[in-house]
Amino acid sequence: MAVSLPLKDPVLAPGEIRTVKVASVAGSPLPAGARTMAVNVTVTEGTGPGWLAVGAGAAPSIPMVNYSPREARAGFGWVDVADDGTVRVRNNSYGTVHLVLDVHGHDAAVR
Repeated sequence: MAVSLPLKDPVLAPGEIRTVKVASVAGSPLPAGARTMAVNVTVTEGTGPGWLAVGAGAAPSIPMVNYSPREARAGFGWVDVADDGTVRVRNNSYGTVHLVLDVHGHDAAVR
């Protein structure tokens, strides 16, 4: 079962890198100390072409989803979770894009 994480503002600005708390938050299946998570990343309403990367690093650089303007696209993968229970989402585009993060689970190992 996937859980969509509520975001205060689902719109990512051009070039934005946003930190999102994914572990130990209401509605998330991730416990504190989770090392990796299975996540579906969906983009909609992009105003320009681009790609999104998700990861624990300061500036994730491996694309999970490539998109064109006004296109809804999704990508699934396993991503590392930072020690503080966050991931960073990077919008590599000159336009804005709407983001949906659906967390499907985590690995058995915890910190």
